[in-house]
Amino acid sequence: STRVRSSAASDVYKRQVFAYLLKPVSNQTIIEEILKIKEKIEQTKQTDAAVQIQSDMQKSDFLFELLGLDGTDSDAFTQLCKSYHIVLPSDMYSVAIFQVDKEQTINMNSAFIQLKESINYHISLSKDYVLSTIFDNNLVVLYVYSPLSDTNDICNFLRRVQNEYKKTFCHTVTIGTSGIFKNIRIVKRAYQQAVSALKQKALFGPNSIIKHTDISTQMEQTLIELTFDNIKEITDCIKLGETEKAVEIINLYFDKLTALKTINIDSVKNNILELIITLIRKFAQSSTVIPLIFEREFFPAVELQELEYLS
Repeated sequence: STRVRSSAASDVYKRQVFAYLLKPVSNQTIIEEILKIKEKIEQTKQTDAAVQIQSDMQKSDFLFELLGLDGTDSDAFTQLCKSYHIVLPSDMYSVAIFQVDKEQTINMNSAFIQLKESINYHISLSKDYVLSTIFDNNLVVLYVYSPLSDTNDICNFLRRVQNEYKKTFCHTVTIGTSGIFKNIRIVKRAYQQAVSALKQKALFGPNSIIKHTDISTQMEQTLIELTFDNIKEITDCIKLGETEKAVEIINLYFDKLTALKTINIDSVKNNILELIITLIRKFAQSSTVIPLIFEREFFPAVELQELEYLS
């Protein structure tokens, strides 16, 4: 009988059961064993979490260094992979850049941290090789295509992150993506494409995924701007009390902008700032009048810089 019990206990331990209790057993003994099990599980979880954090940090550091490499130096790329013990499944990849959309009530720092946590969670679920890091103050994701994945996989991944982030944290994020590259050593070029795509968020609006292939590869040849004549006409309309006509001229300017595939948002802001300053000079004889007109302190240059979208 003892031999049978001993054999059963041995079999139980092989099956990774924490405790083997023989009847009769007291409640106190069961509680003590459960507490031991709980402690052991918590220790295992802490160890696994520490290993995961270390692994995530290493991958983040790897991608950060990869983005800083000279794409022509194949030896440096090989050495970098060796030093981090990383083997990439293929050379096919895309780069995406995430940017939390500004809101008046949002704490951008906490929103950024929440976004990074959300991305890392979805990376852990992905069947493909995905890395993230912070580079040039941008949250960058490298999506490496495994041999069996298709080109829609990154869009599905990005949309899942976007939807879950909005659902969980009630914030939106705009994402710029590069094209698909076939030589991972030139990852910096892919990063620059993603940056160019993200710069068009003013045109595409918040919570967008902007592909580099969706924007014009060159800035529009025809520069849309508020001319000196436009600004004079708007000023004259306001002076005569024809505000609807003034609004019509401004709306026409924005209609022309939204028809483009690519805009220079800084140029747009400069145009609007020039209009505002001209109007203030024309109608506000002193600086003390400006708060009376706007019913608040008004700093046009600062406020324009904080705006992200044409709308």
